[in-house]
Amino acid sequence: MFGYGSGVNIEGSFGSLSVVGAFFGIGSSVTCALNSIMTAKCLPKLDGSVWRLTFYNNVNAIVLLIPPILLFETKALYNSKEIFK
Repeated sequence: MFGYGSGVNIEGSFGSLSVVGAFFGIGSSVTCALNSIMTAKCLPKLDGSVWRLTFYNNVNAIVLLIPPILLFETKALYNSKEIFK
């Protein structure tokens, strides 16, 4: 968080500091920390297998990302001239 905060401080001296950028930067730091905490908690339940944890993370990502992809990207893909050449 200190590194991010100093980066935001420097960004502000250039006159391009945005609240949205600061919000997403802090959110990124928080989610990175939560990911480390959850990894440390879940790894013993998987007998310390990093590969099993990776597999479960990928399955969760697939399940969670399919609905937004279908909802928001189907029309753009269908209308793309580059895909259906």
